Amino acid sequence: MSHFRPTRRDVIRTLGVGAGASAFALGGNQRGLGAPRSHGNVLFTRGQSENPELTWAINAQSGTEIDLVQAVVDSFLAENPGYRVTVLNYDPITYDQILLTDVSAGTLPDLFVSADVFTKPFFDSGLTADLIPLAESTGFDLTTFDEKFIELGMYEGKLGFLPRAADVVVTYYNKRMFDEAGVAYPAEDWTYGDMLAAAEALTIKSSDGATTQYGVAAGYSWWAYWVPMVIAEGGQILSDDNSEAVFNSPEGQRAWGYIFEGLSNGWFAPPSVQQEMGGDGVPFNVGLAAMTFTVRAAVPTVRSQLTDDWDVQLVPQGSTRRSTGMGTMGYAISSQTEDPAAAWNLLEYAYSDGMRFFMESYLVVPPITTFYDDPTWRELPGPPYNNDIFVTATDDAMLPPPLPFYSTGNFRRAMEDGIDAVLLGQMSPEDAVNNMAAEATRSLQSG
Repeated sequence: MSHFRPTRRDVIRTLGVGAGASAFALGGNQRGLGAPRSHGNVLFTRGQSENPELTWAINAQSGTEIDLVQAVVDSFLAENPGYRVTVLNYDPITYDQILLTDVSAGTLPDLFVSADVFTKPFFDSGLTADLIPLAESTGFDLTTFDEKFIELGMYEGKLGFLPRAADVVVTYYNKRMFDEAGVAYPAEDWTYGDMLAAAEALTIKSSDGATTQYGVAAGYSWWAYWVPMVIAEGGQILSDDNSEAVFNSPEGQRAWGYIFEGLSNGWFAPPSVQQEMGGDGVPFNVGLAAMTFTVRAAVPTVRSQLTDDWDVQLVPQGSTRRSTGMGTMGYAISSQTEDPAAAWNLLEYAYSDGMRFFMESYLVVPPITTFYDDPTWRELPGPPYNNDIFVTATDDAMLPPPLPFYSTGNFRRAMEDGIDAVLLGQMSPEDAVNNMAAEATRSLQSG
């Protein structure tokens, strides 16, 4: 599994290890038994030559996600030998563009990965079928999903995908580093002030001034990190009519002040160091930082890379409350599927008997309330040990405001450049946040 990235789109892209676009078939060749599409190759085939025939596209970079979907489909085929199912792995970088090409050509897969950031654009582009009538046709109870997460798949009264992951940002911390520094582990009532004090105590510099251990590594410009901090300090991100960014208020400046204080004092790993290492969470994963802030999807990566003992806790509280970021990914059914009933049968299986494969992987906490207490994931050997945190954190979870967090435009550059300018002494923290808010307002007013 590759390193966790600080956007929902990147979280979706990093569910596996390695890179490259490949495809493999479970239960048969592709629809019509023709040649593979140009963006996928059939690696192996199982099953019978009978209908129904389905294709299921994922956008992993190989590894974990491929293995999990393979396991689900294998199990489904064992119970439904008349099906033929092909699983395709699309290039994660161009995933949405490939789907748009498919829908134009009439070759859209029967099932495919979707996510909160794709709900509206996928409906607008005619990619997704409404799952509500399909669920009603088999009596599948959608009310068992956590309302916060099922809402992420809704658009204009239609459900575009079933959420698979209750991804909520929590604190990951290195227990060895805390023990050696004599610092108490994060508690449920800890604050951002406590976090800064711990980061300072956990930072280690060598005799020549080089930092050998940071207190924190994080995606400082990731909305799910800084936006909840502003809310927790009592601030707002946008004006009531969503026409103006107001996160440069005194409350917002105070929230960003935590970030800039940690960075300016060298307690937080600089963005340049994180980029050189391969990602925001990498310093924590390899034992160079004592804390990071990310979602359940990062657990397999941390387990595979970090040799120290570690655990999880809620994010710190702000001056007025606790708030944290959330999102999800899951699976949709094509608007072009020739057999929606068969596609739904496979999808329904994935969210019932098939869900155990995802839970056993450490990768997900399913956003289904009937699974919140399931021992399949709760009793997995640690680390992490404090698994209840992944459910408790949903109480304080929030969605992103309508800003272009996922684009590479002026607003995102203003955040990244502002952080760099403060670290280089070229701009004050207050001016940097004011500039970020000004660019955010321009993005809102430009449509």
